[in-house]
Amino acid sequence: MTDQIAYVHLPVVRFMSFLELCENIEDNRTDINKHYDLLDIIFLTMSAVLSGAKGWKAIHIFGVAQLEWLRE
Repeated sequence: MTDQIAYVHLPVVRFMSFLELCENIEDNRTDINKHYDLLDIIFLTMSAVLSGAKGWKAIHIFGVAQLEWLRE
């Protein structure tokens, strides 16, 4: 008897990127409060937290310090 390998065919699943997921978030802010695009705020917040920021003040400091990099 020879060894046989059973192949299982799994469906191809497309995973959405983080940015694609964020694009689906509804922005409920009023127009007067929309100084920045919601996707930019989410990206800044995630970048700051992943860089070690703990709290909104640290996120703001990160954003000011990394403004040039964030605009690229």
